[in-house]
Amino acid sequence: MAKLDYSLASQIYDQSRVLGTEALDSWRTAVIPFDPGGGGQIADIGSGTGVFSGSLAEWFQANVMAVEPNAAMRKVAEATRPNARVQFVNGDASRIPARDHSFKIAWLSTVIHHIPSLSDAGHELSRVLNARGRVLVRSAFPERSAGIHLFQFFPEASQQLQTFPTIESLANEWASHFALAHVEDVPQVTAQSLVEFRSRFSGDRRKSDTTLSVLTEGQYKRGIERIDSEIVKREDLSEKVVDFITLAVFERK
Repeated sequence: MAKLDYSLASQIYDQSRVLGTEALDSWRTAVIPFDPGGGGQIADIGSGTGVFSGSLAEWFQANVMAVEPNAAMRKVAEATRPNARVQFVNGDASRIPARDHSFKIAWLSTVIHHIPSLSDAGHELSRVLNARGRVLVRSAFPERSAGIHLFQFFPEASQQLQTFPTIESLANEWASHFALAHVEDVPQVTAQSLVEFRSRFSGDRRKSDTTLSVLTEGQYKRGIERIDSEIVKREDLSEKVVDFITLAVFERK
């Protein structure tokens, strides 16, 4: 698994990862049905620059502990997304600085491939979630990536994706504590047009995206050329870029 320098990536991370209102609305619609109700905070594990932290607080009307191990990423989050209901703290999926049974939901967005021990993470999540707690995982999975444009234009990135956990392997790692309850591919408006999508690769996105980080300069350039070629072919450039990102929901056993 390639590893990014997130201290460096923190300065450019949002250029390619920020989500618009339509995308966030899609995720709100997808996750709200899995609110177990009752009291409890939300844990945003691997929160990065806080892309989802404030939205989670709003959606669930709850306080959010945004857990992120990289100090530079936390600094950007605190500077760009301050929120009275969000606390940005140092930690990771296997080291959550909270008391037992503190949370009703743990949200893990595009982070499971960074977790060294999914088994240890499952144990820690079980510790901090309350009796009705659920784990919501938003991720690209190797077996469900056909609807993601990035891999269509950068096919070599799919090779890196194959090193990510599958839903089955994740369920097996967490089987002692959680059962897989629901899986769906959520339609997400990633960009308002292919031209806007192309603009997200104007810099070197290999520095802020794990799947692209293994590409050579030539492979990265050819991917951009594929996007440019598709732009030339299209008659309607107002068509939105919609990706299908997987949501996997786990419940306590």
